[in-house]
Amino acid sequence: MRFTITRFLILLCVVQLVSSCSKDFKIDAPYKDITIVYGLLNISDTAHYIRIHKAFLDESKNALVMATTTDSIYYKNLSVTVYELKKPNPNTGIRPNDSINQTFTLQRVDLSIEGYPKEPGTFSQLPNIAYKFKTPLSDAFDYMLRINANGKIITGVTPIIAKDSTKFTVNEIDYDPSYLIRFKDVNQFARYELGIGSPNYAKFYNGIIRFHWVDKNISNGTSTDHYQDWMFNDNCVITTLNARENIVMGTYKTSFYTAIRNAIGPAPANIERYIDSSDIFIWAGSSDLYTYNLINNNTGGLTADQIKPTWSNLQSSGSATDVIGIFTSRAVKRKFNIGMDPFSFESLKTHPETISLNIKGLSDH
Repeated sequence: MRFTITRFLILLCVVQLVSSCSKDFKIDAPYKDITIVYGLLNISDTAHYIRIHKAFLDESKNALVMATTTDSIYYKNLSVTVYELKKPNPNTGIRPNDSINQTFTLQRVDLSIEGYPKEPGTFSQLPNIAYKFKTPLSDAFDYMLRINANGKIITGVTPIIAKDSTKFTVNEIDYDPSYLIRFKDVNQFARYELGIGSPNYAKFYNGIIRFHWVDKNISNGTSTDHYQDWMFNDNCVITTLNARENIVMGTYKTSFYTAIRNAIGPAPANIERYIDSSDIFIWAGSSDLYTYNLINNNTGGLTADQIKPTWSNLQSSGSATDVIGIFTSRAVKRKFNIGMDPFSFESLKTHPETISLNIKGLSDH
């Protein structure tokens, strides 16, 4: 069985601006400094990245040309700080006078050097700048981002969504060490479900199953490992924020066959398939992230590495329109190396949706 560690990084790509450059950028407009910020804090991460860009309008330069120039999209001198803040008094909503518990000065880094290369596009590829700090986060505190962009002060505050099993529970992950994925059922309306105890500050959830399998070439004996993610439940929304609401997320068991068929695909000539273990990821997102997804009609935003810069929960000392972006938190519960019960596995060999996959057995990993 395989143990796979998934790294979900925080990236920003202003694709929305690029896709309609000829319409959205006014070459004859006066220059305006608009700051774009993207930061999703995750209590599971050991390093945290905040992406900060400039959006721009300039009366003398073509926006497409400016987009390829590093100076046009990155600030030369930027001060970025994160403060760990004590929680407000629950009765008054006021923080104590000594509210700052710790202060972190963020380091300017090149994400390409950090191991996160930027996707190709119109905008400058190198360097690929972000701002980094390394410290364990705690859901006992709030975190405030403060950016000084040439005298313009930008701030945002977020609580942290917990991941420990006393505050964020997924019954099948936390309480059943021998848990198996089961989807074989004679009733077409039977459901595959996971029970969740919602942590404070979480508003919505995405559920992902990662299928692993091995392609074995019977003509030359080589084997190749593969995996594919399936979002089996997205944007499962709770009704009561900041309460231990119990919810159920899931899907019809019959949908597994279609998901596995789409993930693996029909077997090429001389290829036999062997099923490996699966992994489950349950992502929880904040109320601000839910609002962002709702406004942008965006699904899957808990695991996305991009942001459409059209909404903001940040404040600026300048005008209300000179900062766009989001600073908030998410959390994830993971269970690796999950097996499949024998009845479900055997049904993959003969089910009409999956018979073309040429599944022969279980992987020997």
